[in-house]
Amino acid sequence: MAEQPKQANRPESSSPKQAADLLELLRRQRALYRELSSLAARQRHLISGDQPEALLDLLARRQQIVEQLQAVHAELSRAGGPAGGWSEQARDQAEALLAESRALAQQILERDREDGELLAVRKASLAASLTQIRGGQAANRAYARAAAPGRDPSADLTA
Repeated sequence: MAEQPKQANRPESSSPKQAADLLELLRRQRALYRELSSLAARQRHLISGDQPEALLDLLARRQQIVEQLQAVHAELSRAGGPAGGWSEQARDQAEALLAESRALAQQILERDREDGELLAVRKASLAASLTQIRGGQAANRAYARAAAPGRDPSADLTA
């Protein structure tokens, strides 16, 4: 059998301390994804409830969490993955944490896609309402000019 080349930055065996440190990073990652998921759920209510200021605050908080996740991902990349020397329990914990984080990330992405669609519908509705308002204002000006023959036709009586 041919010998497998070693991967860069990945030791062949890990100490219990290295395993514990990696598991802690995976727990931090999961906690951040849970918080992000919670905020994504609140985001839907803020979009539906027409609360733009609160939505902007929530989006700023989400950005902070994303930045923290990027830092955790960078640390995980430097730490490498489970290597020889890990107990079966530690491997199982790492796999469970990774699986939960992946599932949360997928849920967040799906919610964000749906929220984007909801925002597009709201934007189109708002644009239609503004068009109707402008049309009504133009009709009011035309009516005012027609109703007052002695007045200056450029005077805006609706303002």
